[in-house]
Amino acid sequence: MLLDVNMPAMTGFEVLQAVKLDPQLGVIPVVMLTTSDSRDDITRAYTLHASSYLLKSVDFAGFIAQVESFVAFWSRSRLVQWPDPSGQPERGSAAETEDGTRPVPSIR
Repeated sequence: MLLDVNMPAMTGFEVLQAVKLDPQLGVIPVVMLTTSDSRDDITRAYTLHASSYLLKSVDFAGFIAQVESFVAFWSRSRLVQWPDPSGQPERGSAAETEDGTRPVPSIR
């Protein structure tokens, strides 16, 4: 999940906190992509368990390169099996495996 620190209705920090408090959503990697290089913002993001904090490039071509690099990194780093937050396999689920994980859908 990509979040900006500065958003209109809720801040990125508020969304990050809500995601990380939810047992099912909390395992989703969250990357803060923002123009803020404030040490307080960076500390707050990692305190709320952001996976990474990236400063947006000032020019559009650089921004596109950042996004492409980000997608490539997370595509290589993604889990092959998605952990079940409850630790229990879904009963009767065709997608469950012996170790209680579920395959992660590919995003291509």
